[in-house]
Amino acid sequence: MSNKRITICDIAEELGVSCAIINRALNGKSGVSDELRKKILATAERLGYRANKVARSMARATITLGIVIPSSWQDYFSPLKDGISNELDLLLDYNVVGRYYTVKNSLSHADTADCIKQCIEDGVSGIVLCDVQPTGMEESFEILRSRGIPIVVIGDAEGVSEKCLTAIRTDARMSGRMAGEMLSLMTPEGSCVAAFLGSMTNLEHRDKAQGFTEEIIKSGRFVSGVYETLDDENIESKLISEIFPSDISGVYLATTGAAPIADMLRERGISVKIVATDTGSTVADGIIDGRIQCTIFQDPAEQGRRAVRALYEFLAEKTVPPEKIYIVPQPVLRS
Repeated sequence: MSNKRITICDIAEELGVSCAIINRALNGKSGVSDELRKKILATAERLGYRANKVARSMARATITLGIVIPSSWQDYFSPLKDGISNELDLLLDYNVVGRYYTVKNSLSHADTADCIKQCIEDGVSGIVLCDVQPTGMEESFEILRSRGIPIVVIGDAEGVSEKCLTAIRTDARMSGRMAGEMLSLMTPEGSCVAAFLGSMTNLEHRDKAQGFTEEIIKSGRFVSGVYETLDDENIESKLISEIFPSDISGVYLATTGAAPIADMLRERGISVKIVATDTGSTVADGIIDGRIQCTIFQDPAEQGRRAVRALYEFLAEKTVPPEKIYIVPQPVLRS
């Protein structure tokens, strides 16, 4: 059996028409009758024709994706950026390039707005906005909408979901439930546990708190409190001083400061079971040496890959993604 690739010229020869006519029919252009178009499409399918997407990509203008990403919290954003870069590498042959714009303070609306403004000035085709708070960004999103520049949000898109193409996020409620179930396996029935979260203004963190609380109560244990750290070590240290000593037997650290908190607890001689978040180097070290018993992996690299892929498929192939794309979390143990 021949492995020869079928081209539009093979279809043209089969039907006795020009390659130009075949090209117009296959790409939905005018100048071809409905009857002939149907015949061309049927022949293309029968012969096993597959469009050469690489060749078609090189024939169109370069698609430039603007990647707006914070410079902080490298345990989370470093693998996220790796996922984005890996997907961009796969799309290099499809005439797609990425350009990075760094947000120094992810909680600053002004920093993010400046990056978006620069994206527009640079003529990007679309934007991936990496886990910065979109609240307060309504004006920037409206400008993007008016200019026809699609935006994919990684993380919290609360309040702006109708203005972005899609939101890529972990199933945060499931993350919280998994953490609650793991702690219920490690602690005595009737005992108290606590949760440390980055910020309750973040939708994902609120969902984690809800899922965690639901699962802990279901297991016959009690939540002594859900505490905001704002990923600030000074706040974390103060909270530990205020909460301990106590009868808390386990903590859920749904924050990028999970490893430093685990260090503080050990240094102060506080023995509790710990469930953390993700698998950055500091968390992985904590699991290996026993400071942390389990972590809930949210696969930031996959979130980055899916964001780039969704934006590319919309721009190049007009494929509209679902309003939200959830990444399923996984519990990770030392083994």
